[in-house]
Amino acid sequence: MKIKCSPNGNQVLRKVPQGLRLLLATLFFSSCWLHAATPPYPIVDLRLNEGVGTISTNEGTLGGSATFATVTTNTLPYFTNNVPTGTYAPAGNTYAVAMDVLGGSTGGRAIDLVTTNVNFANVVGTLGTDFPGLTICGWLNARSLQIGPGGNRIAECFEISGQNGFDLIHNAEGKLVLSINQFPDNLPVSSGAITAESNVANANWVFVAVTWDPTLASDQVKYYFGSAAQLAYFDSSRTYVPPVAHPVLDYTGPLTVGNFVAVIPNRNTFSPNSRQFRGLLDELRVYTNALTLDEIQQAQLDNATVPAVPTSFVSQPQASAIVHAGQNPSFSVLAAGSGQLTYQWQTNNVDVPGATNRQFTLANVTTADSGTIVRVLVDNAATADPGTASTGTTLTVVPEDYHKIAVSFSEGAGTTTTNLGNFAGKGTILVNNGFPQFSSKVPNGPFAPGASYNRASLDMGIVYAGQGNRAVDFTNVFNMLPGTLGGLPSMTLCGWLNSAHTNVGSGGNRIVSALLTSAASQGFELVHLNDGSLQLGVNQFPNGTPTSAAGKITSDQTGGNANWVFFAVTYDSTLAIEPVKFYFGKPDALVTLSSAITYTTNRGVIDPSGPLTLGNFGPVFTARTATGTGNSGSRIFRGLMDEIQIWNRALTLTEIEAIQVAPSLPPLLLITPQGSDVALSWETTYSLQLQFRTNLDSGSWDNVIGIPAASGNVRTLTLPASKDREFFRLSP
Repeated sequence: MKIKCSPNGNQVLRKVPQGLRLLLATLFFSSCWLHAATPPYPIVDLRLNEGVGTISTNEGTLGGSATFATVTTNTLPYFTNNVPTGTYAPAGNTYAVAMDVLGGSTGGRAIDLVTTNVNFANVVGTLGTDFPGLTICGWLNARSLQIGPGGNRIAECFEISGQNGFDLIHNAEGKLVLSINQFPDNLPVSSGAITAESNVANANWVFVAVTWDPTLASDQVKYYFGSAAQLAYFDSSRTYVPPVAHPVLDYTGPLTVGNFVAVIPNRNTFSPNSRQFRGLLDELRVYTNALTLDEIQQAQLDNATVPAVPTSFVSQPQASAIVHAGQNPSFSVLAAGSGQLTYQWQTNNVDVPGATNRQFTLANVTTADSGTIVRVLVDNAATADPGTASTGTTLTVVPEDYHKIAVSFSEGAGTTTTNLGNFAGKGTILVNNGFPQFSSKVPNGPFAPGASYNRASLDMGIVYAGQGNRAVDFTNVFNMLPGTLGGLPSMTLCGWLNSAHTNVGSGGNRIVSALLTSAASQGFELVHLNDGSLQLGVNQFPNGTPTSAAGKITSDQTGGNANWVFFAVTYDSTLAIEPVKFYFGKPDALVTLSSAITYTTNRGVIDPSGPLTLGNFGPVFTARTATGTGNSGSRIFRGLMDEIQIWNRALTLTEIEAIQVAPSLPPLLLITPQGSDVALSWETTYSLQLQFRTNLDSGSWDNVIGIPAASGNVRTLTLPASKDREFFRLSP
């Protein structure tokens, strides 16, 4: 059954059985729709409307009042008449509270709640049983994104430091993080963010809400955002279970708004390390249950009737999606509108059965799926059927050859390097104090790539104080997070290293980093340790994880040719025994298997992986900017890197042997006149077929008849020069 009102106020019944229409007619009011009941009254309701003084009344069921607190005698926090105003802001709201930015010794600002029952914990009771859930909502106007360690506090309610209670913070990206019975370090964050504006302009006010429902098996935390011009909408859901030692919110301490609670000593920390919220706060509420979107929208309007608002899109699906065959491209939207929203995804304008969520995934696509148009219809009671249609996403599926990354650094100049693997895109070189820079030093020998193709390497340099943050960050053209490699059930990392220094930053210097978040629970990393070994971490930091034999990566500040080492490490998640193997070679020695290691933690499939970075931590880590003193501190690889490759499968020794001498650059087809003939030659270690056609833009490619002569890695085929015009290519 679907009950609607038309935008002009005329009553309309859709999808209602004929026999029920007379009965339902009495439920309508002019120009509005039937919505959920008003949310339960909050236990905390700080309207902050007094306008003067240092005390604000709690209008929630706990009663009592909130007292402004500072460390020194000053006028902060203070009441301000800068309040959210607009169509979807609460009426009759005259004042907010300014926490402001910090300076000098004026830290320690907070708003502390003291209830009429004094002991806030005894009043709340066992939230995990009697009141199974939590909602915190209110209005924020951030003046600065300067964040103290661990995030700036919006609402905190700990009985003791970091335990028994909850914590809602604003992090350095402007995103929200909720924690239950623990500090919110490395916990799931919202997708949306709160911007900062130094003048706290009225348009910068944001309505936020976060709910926690422990009765759910997944997606227990949900984040919502709105504004004075936008009804609250669902932003994201996150699976989050509190620590086993404290699985339910059954005891909490005194509530503090805008800072740590008084039981945490660091509450009085001054700028810049204070955890105080920087900006304005208003209309903060706490409920002992997880509100629905209907109820959150009413809380946004201070329980006024929510007007009927048709659906619209906060963000559309991406305009195009390019994926490899076998991948599972995902699509998502953010949509707004009054009340509960429904979703129906379509491919080529045909409904996909069961695809009725905000996100949609196509499983195991093939090249036959190329050209598919994906869109979604979003509906609610105020929207004409069948709903508001999103823009369409055109899907392109390209064949998968498992060769994700192939970087030669042979550009020789500039601040970008091309990825010739099927991941496509490029690496952007982040330069600090002149490094990284291209170098003419490349491995040279019978078991090194040919010099005519491998023309340069990348010199990361030796790190000194103030010279951190060097890296090569990758982007791609595929339907994945920027830089991510997608799912990797197995993989091979290989390339050439010439270490310049054995002094390694804490946890090892990064050769390849592809961790999704700083929590390090998804993705992978390969690091260089002090003893000259390599260490691989899968879905975790590489501490105590599979490590090669020591002394394999020697160091030479001159970057001599003999110091070049070819390495390869493979990981196969399907193997219970010895899923990790390390291989090493030299310019004058063919690669061999060095060690095979059983990964006792059995980390499984790498899906997803994070943004790919060579030579340092990825951009999600603040530690990537560490400079240290002398050569310590930074996790940057010290030395030269060359021919870095990543494969989406575990290669065999024979395949790795071929890669050792094969350049990442595509084979160069050389044409040399020889009297009445012409010689076509190319360098390769695997089979390539010379093909031709007479029109470059059209027609089929045909194989050139003849067996090329072999001389080492070079293949040569001689043809008559008197033939008509032809175009040639090399094909696997």
